Amino acid sequence: MRAWILAAAAVCVSVVSLGAQGQLTAADIQRLQDAVYDAGGDVSRLRDRDPKLAESLQRELDELREEVIYLKVKLRKESFLTRYPQSSASRCGGACPSRSC
Repeated sequence: MRAWILAAAAVCVSVVSLGAQGQLTAADIQRLQDAVYDAGGDVSRLRDRDPKLAESLQRELDELREEVIYLKVKLRKESFLTRYPQSSASRCGGACPSRSC
């Protein structure tokens, strides 16, 4: 279960790297959304076995989900993202997972 959170975090970091290296695409955001969705299912199944861990992971996942939404809206408004401003990079990079801005 925790592996999905870490995988989603890795995708988030790679998306930030893509933004620093080149153009970020809607497909990149979609892959990140898919990873977050999959992790959400795993966290839901974990609730019966380990509620405390599930609660912790859910908080991290919620933060990550917000970051994905931020990137998606930013991409939609600007039509493309080539390189994140420092504040945007720290939003996703610093919050993947569980670190606040």
